Amino acid sequence: KCVYLRILGPDGYLLTNSDDVVLFKFEGDEMRASAMRKGDYENEAVDVSIFYNGASFEKGTYTVEVYIDGRLSGSKEIYFDK
Repeated sequence: KCVYLRILGPDGYLLTNSDDVVLFKFEGDEMRASAMRKGDYENEAVDVSIFYNGASFEKGTYTVEVYIDGRLSGSKEIYFDK
């Protein structure tokens, strides 16, 4: 399975690694991801870590979205106080 991570900054723009474009499909549209990780879960629950190697974080509220199999699996707002 491929797990896609989208990180939206306080300004609402997607944080990306400019060196590596990661695209995936969601509800028929092609979307850009901040990072992606492949995993083999073999019908068992597994922990997955995804590393983002892009721009640094500034103070503010970020939205993190996780997509698996073309579906939004979860989202969370996180506040960074630098």
